[in-house]
Amino acid sequence: MGYRHRQQQRRHALSVGLLLLPFAVLPLGLVACAPAVPRPPAGTFTVAVEQTGWQKLGSDADPLGSHVAMLAGPVVCSDARGYRLEDLDLELDTGACNYVSLQQSLPYALRTGDQLRVVLWHYPLASDPPATGYAALLLLDPQVGATAEAGANSAGLSLASATLLWERTVAIPKMADLYDEVVTLPRDAPVGAALVFHLHNHGVNQWRLQPLLIKPVE
Repeated sequence: MGYRHRQQQRRHALSVGLLLLPFAVLPLGLVACAPAVPRPPAGTFTVAVEQTGWQKLGSDADPLGSHVAMLAGPVVCSDARGYRLEDLDLELDTGACNYVSLQQSLPYALRTGDQLRVVLWHYPLASDPPATGYAALLLLDPQVGATAEAGANSAGLSLASATLLWERTVAIPKMADLYDEVVTLPRDAPVGAALVFHLHNHGVNQWRLQPLLIKPVE
């Protein structure tokens, strides 16, 4: 994508109220599960997880694996081009990755009533014929003891514990837009629980997930 074309896209994004961060491109790394740390301070939103920590889930550990049947064709996802950090956002290019579930484990416990702020935006979305884009955020517990023995998977997550926290279905084509929502956690989750961000979309489009923010209840 040329510099001039990118600048035109940014100006269009700003016209619908998107605030972009200074330009930077960073590769996504694979980050191992960190040791337990204190919960973030209560009463204010702070970064919940680092953007460099997102890792692609295998099909055996995907809590939304049934959505593969909704695609118009096979799953195609290039790690290098499909998702990366840009402007400190997680950018997903559905031309290179039409279906993906990304996860990262939390080094602290979550409590019922904690709030998560989700900010997702996209450039103008195109598809011919018209299609649908779907994004979601889920919470999964780690597999332990009998749970792990009953159904181990490559990510070590309990699919039975999957809790849908947020979702957005978008009709395509669509002009650039931003979704900024706060969700309240409906249950506790132990250290090592994972947040899973999912996106699938037919067509060559760009989406961006800003850093997830958390405001602990106490």
